[in-house]
Amino acid sequence: MFNLDEETLQKKAAIHTASEIKHQGQVWRKVIELLRENEKMHTRFIEQARAAGAVDVLFLGAGSSAFVSETVVPLLFEESAYPEFRYQAIATVDLVAAPEKYVKNRPTIAVSFGRSGNSPESIAAVDLLEQLVDELFLVSVTCNKDGELLKVSDQLGDRHLRLVLPEETNDVSFAMTSSFTSMLMSSYVLFHPKKMADWDLADLAISADQFLQVSQDFIMKKFAKNTPKRLIYLGSSTLKGIAHEASLKTLELSAGHIDASFESVMGFRHGPKSLMHQDTVVVTFYSADPYTRQYDEDIVAEMTADGLGNPLIVLQGEENTRSFAGVEKIRLAGKSGDDPLLRNLLFLLFGQTLALYNSLALGITPDNPSPSGIVNRVVQGVTIHPFQKK
Repeated sequence: MFNLDEETLQKKAAIHTASEIKHQGQVWRKVIELLRENEKMHTRFIEQARAAGAVDVLFLGAGSSAFVSETVVPLLFEESAYPEFRYQAIATVDLVAAPEKYVKNRPTIAVSFGRSGNSPESIAAVDLLEQLVDELFLVSVTCNKDGELLKVSDQLGDRHLRLVLPEETNDVSFAMTSSFTSMLMSSYVLFHPKKMADWDLADLAISADQFLQVSQDFIMKKFAKNTPKRLIYLGSSTLKGIAHEASLKTLELSAGHIDASFESVMGFRHGPKSLMHQDTVVVTFYSADPYTRQYDEDIVAEMTADGLGNPLIVLQGEENTRSFAGVEKIRLAGKSGDDPLLRNLLFLLFGQTLALYNSLALGITPDNPSPSGIVNRVVQGVTIHPFQKK
């Protein structure tokens, strides 16, 4: 990537991050193939939960895995095979700290995300759910077939569905990249399997490869002289989750040297816009929904009118959107922006690619941006305290 050969990426300790970003199109093909093979089993599991009266569907995760939840819930609220379900996103770090404020004792499907499946909060969340919910159905979406999450969840017997993603999704690098997009895709399809028929697997991979190249070319030209000092991602609805994850990638891979944040498009005016300075780069993800996109365009118009002259970048799927002086647009090719899930996945590729480029430009080792161990690939130092129901 970025015209660097494999040997150079090895020397810069970036080979795993670069490879795991670059191979996502091929990985998505394998994920869909796996889901197609197991569709009947997945449907039987959900129907079993429905027969038991399950209506609540809780999506759980910590860190990037929590942002998968933030992203998938609005997608499923709009369109799923089970519109009667109440889809909710709950970070395990919140659930573990105050379980009875998030969980009711009624039939529940809990979908737990875990790249490694070894995060202490993820394992503790399963234990807490078992204590609080009599009729619990658990789906483990993980990239690691040997993780502790699967072992503790197997205690539920036929009320536990293992959704173990292809080995390539278990990122070796510090930052979650292909693991994030694969968990997002698989959890969406689990509750909306008909969408699989819409995807040509070859086209899926081509769309990813093409947009990665477009992103690289833009980033290398735009940031050839200077990395951003401050970077803000904006997105509405499901794209707020993507903005959250994109900002975290920059924080992680720059080891905090770039001040990265995120906000909803409309929420940006309510205080966070104070971060806007001349050197602040703002990336706005345009929604596929024409109604919502009006608000996306409004915030870009407002930032342009502010006259700070700071870099403004828009990612969009549509050919004709309002034009603003000084605003640079990156457009998804063909009809790839018409599919809400694919739009999310491709926009995140841009955020991942920019984070990697910035890391290399700053002389940081992307595969392990925190060699001191201040932060770790799998979180360390968490004490799980005993819990008793009130």
